[in-house]
Amino acid sequence: HFRFRYPTVHFELVLDNAAAVAEHVAAATLNIGYVLRRRGEHLPHARQLHVEELYREPFILVCTRGYFNRAVSKEPSYQELSRLDYITITPDAETHLLSSWFRHHFKKVPESPAVVLQASTPAAVLAAVRAGLGCAVLPGSFITREISAGLLQPILPPSRAFTIPIAALALRNKAASLSEQAFLSMVEKD
Repeated sequence: HFRFRYPTVHFELVLDNAAAVAEHVAAATLNIGYVLRRRGEHLPHARQLHVEELYREPFILVCTRGYFNRAVSKEPSYQELSRLDYITITPDAETHLLSSWFRHHFKKVPESPAVVLQASTPAAVLAAVRAGLGCAVLPGSFITREISAGLLQPILPPSRAFTIPIAALALRNKAASLSEQAFLSMVEKD
């Protein structure tokens, strides 16, 4: 939608952790940064930044139906889930996400979950899940269609959804351009 309304606006997508994105925004090498805002996480240059929570993204533990049928019961317990195979993004980012998912649902974290594969992007993690290599915690917006189509099976313990705030970072004293305002508005609506 945005590209049709603003065909001359161009973007550069940088995938990095929240601290690195904050560094780029503070150095004015990035106009707007989007980050996962984990509880207690400190952003460098926080006083220079305006942080606006846009929405809360649900994160869902998923696997293929075949893996689910082989390894998971219909009402999985903490013990059962702690023994599954996991695919994560990187040791710093995704293992923390996996721990946060367990802490949210069970108030405890497995000592050493079986991380069978670490990949550099969410797309690579999703490809490994599709191949049946194990389970992964992925953003709901990234996998909704595949869950709806029955290609992925969510593993949902009987408790509330696990969500993480998605926030926009910008320089505190810099007015957003018209295209930046339009893009932020589009993200908030979708």
